[in-house]
Amino acid sequence: MPPGAPGSFAKTQIRPGEYVLAINGQDVTTDENLFRLINDRAGREMEFLVNSTPTREGARTVKYAALGWGEWGDILYRDRVERARQTVEQKSGGTLGYVHIAGMGFGNQVQFEREIYEQALGKKGMIIDVRFNGGGNISDTLINWLERKPHGYYRPRDGLTELAPGRAWTVPTIVLMNQHSFSNAEMFPYAMRARGIAKLVGMPTPGYVIWTWGLPLLDGTSGRLPGSGVYRLDGSPMENLGEKPDVLVPLTAEDYLAQRDPQLDKAIEMLMK
Repeated sequence: MPPGAPGSFAKTQIRPGEYVLAINGQDVTTDENLFRLINDRAGREMEFLVNSTPTREGARTVKYAALGWGEWGDILYRDRVERARQTVEQKSGGTLGYVHIAGMGFGNQVQFEREIYEQALGKKGMIIDVRFNGGGNISDTLINWLERKPHGYYRPRDGLTELAPGRAWTVPTIVLMNQHSFSNAEMFPYAMRARGIAKLVGMPTPGYVIWTWGLPLLDGTSGRLPGSGVYRLDGSPMENLGEKPDVLVPLTAEDYLAQRDPQLDKAIEMLMK
């Protein structure tokens, strides 16, 4: 139920057009900076005295629990991923699946394993999204999983036919990448294409691919030195030479703010063909 509609939910929200008379018991006016009263309160409750007129008569109290930046970012991330998943579901008529990989750490690997086979079940194509992925070190593991090809199948007496080996990957796949896919999230799309597992859609990656190690300095600061380079089979370095997509599709700031995703739309179009 939206704010302002009748019902108990609306009573617990600040309605459009209402005046805020006090924050956490401190009177406020319209000509002051209210951020000084609401900043740095993550994890704590905030209390607002509000009214439809600028008077305390008939005013009511509304309470909110303030979120930290991490909690808020997680909500925005999950909303974006779910919106993309629903877009793929609707535009493909349920024939395509979608998975986003947020990072390349062990936790991301566990989540990928849990989601990829569920989302691919019964699908005719998959979109694996590594846009806005900061990198890590799991791309080789993911490639090993997705490179499995069937050599036969199992047919239980009263069950569904299953490919052998288990979790063999057979569906056409597109990897979405962009200029914010960093490090291991650049190695992953390169390897997916090099092994013939996927086509790449989006924008070129930046070439931030290098293994480094840290060392302390005498003045108490620290530095980092290159430890190992990453090279393609043709000998070209991945550092400063990002991976280019098969199909170049920009995603403008205007698209992002308007919740349009031409890169995702292009991947759906390609797989539907």
